[in-house]
Amino acid sequence: MILTPIGARVLIKRRIIGKLGSLYIPKNSEQMRVCIGEVVEVGDTCEKIKIGDMVTFGRYAPLMIDTSDLEYYGFSKFGDADTEYLLLNEDDVLCLILREETEKQ
Repeated sequence: MILTPIGARVLIKRRIIGKLGSLYIPKNSEQMRVCIGEVVEVGDTCEKIKIGDMVTFGRYAPLMIDTSDLEYYGFSKFGDADTEYLLLNEDDVLCLILREETEKQ
């Protein structure tokens, strides 16, 4: 991965939803974007969040990483057109979404 968070920051991958049921959601609709993502990288001082965790976060908390800017400066291409990468502080994560196999008893 080209991007490595520093300190207590996490890098989240969020898929852009094109359809929600029978409702079409345009790509530029900020209000309709889901505030759920998968953690793909963590900083060296993150204590509670691990790579692979599904998390929720506030709408205005993350910094969106534009991968086309990275390509412009000569870095290799990563991700696809339907994926957004977001950078945010560990404290801005509101909750972890536990999958069935990892639920605590």
